Amino acid sequence: MMIIDLYNRFIKSNGVSVDSRKINNGQIFFALKGEKFDGDNFAVDAIKKGAICAVVSKPIDLPENMYYVVDNTLASLQKLATYHRLQINPIVIAITGTNGKTTTKELIKDVLQKKYKICYSKGNLNNHIGLPLTILSANHRTEFIIAEMGASHQGDIDFLCSIAKPDYGLITNIGKAHLEGFGSFDTIVKTKLELYNYIKSNGKMLFVNSDDKLLIKESYNFNYISYGTKNKPDVKGELEISFPTLSLSWNYQNKTFFQKTQLFGTYNIYNVLAAINIGLYFKVPTQKIIDAINSYQPNNNRSQIIKTQRGNTIVMDAYNANPTNMKIVIDEFAKMETNSKTLIMGSMLELGDYDNDEHIKILELIKTKNFHKAYFVGESFYKHKNNYPDYIFVTNYKELMEIISKQPVNNSSILIKGSRGIALENVLPVL
Repeated sequence: MMIIDLYNRFIKSNGVSVDSRKINNGQIFFALKGEKFDGDNFAVDAIKKGAICAVVSKPIDLPENMYYVVDNTLASLQKLATYHRLQINPIVIAITGTNGKTTTKELIKDVLQKKYKICYSKGNLNNHIGLPLTILSANHRTEFIIAEMGASHQGDIDFLCSIAKPDYGLITNIGKAHLEGFGSFDTIVKTKLELYNYIKSNGKMLFVNSDDKLLIKESYNFNYISYGTKNKPDVKGELEISFPTLSLSWNYQNKTFFQKTQLFGTYNIYNVLAAINIGLYFKVPTQKIIDAINSYQPNNNRSQIIKTQRGNTIVMDAYNANPTNMKIVIDEFAKMETNSKTLIMGSMLELGDYDNDEHIKILELIKTKNFHKAYFVGESFYKHKNNYPDYIFVTNYKELMEIISKQPVNNSSILIKGSRGIALENVLPVL
């Protein structure tokens, strides 16, 4: 199959889908394969539900004009996305990093759409399947694609760049995450820097956090503009208020502006400055930048402040957890001026051989802080319970809910932090 034949079908369609359960009329169904499923088995059903054709890896029981047979359906989806990106030719901004990339993407999205028609990675569509779906949701009116890029193995970012072909790149930071897949921190660094290497050879410019010594060092031979809180970046920020939500001032071309946010945590200052930097570069009016960031409300358990009927103030940051962001948020929470502080910590997943050491480091860090109560959820914390008798350890969130139901937490500031797989958001009803 020539990709141009499929593309001619695509531009007359209502988009693509990889889930036969959620097919819309007029879409093209891509029959992807997984460890426990074969999309070919659902292709006929997708057509019956309204798909105009299917891309499959073997002939199916339909007229030949209703399907395309290819060697690899996922590779065909990726090739179609790249071909589409080149045909509509928007500006593509790629964002990766260990922590903060989704919040940064959302802030940039809110800023740029004050002036432009944009398309962006939704939810967790930041991998080899999600990125093509994002690109294919754009159309000829799209002026920007904001492409979030996740990685768990070396080469992932380079491959995603080959699909999206970004013009501009931003790495939020580089920390310890997915160590099980990467094997070492050095491999994480090499993987994230694949974005810089792509931009250097094929793109136009980087946006760089000048406070990050590693990132600024790796940017010396690149075309970049900077943001930060030290020295003389292009956009310089200064912390004004840290709790309950972040406020900052920022300076650009000798003019100073005040910026409110609805984000918890001083570490979010860099995510905000990145969005300001990009907005200014693409000539979004200053007041529109300020308004966009001020009105952004974090969701999906990322840096959220939640007030409860029990008088609790919850810092909900339980979308993911790794040794780097866990330490940052604990340090930040410890600085809060409040009478009662409660920790609810979920295990950090995908650490492989580093699991024991990294969880012990977090427990030792918490020992140095003055927290009223601390609960630890998940096997990786639970196996250390005998060495930390002052804390409460459980294997899952249901056990924690039982404990708190019998011994309620009232009038406390509560930090909830853990990996997505621990599902700590389920604890909210008992708080």
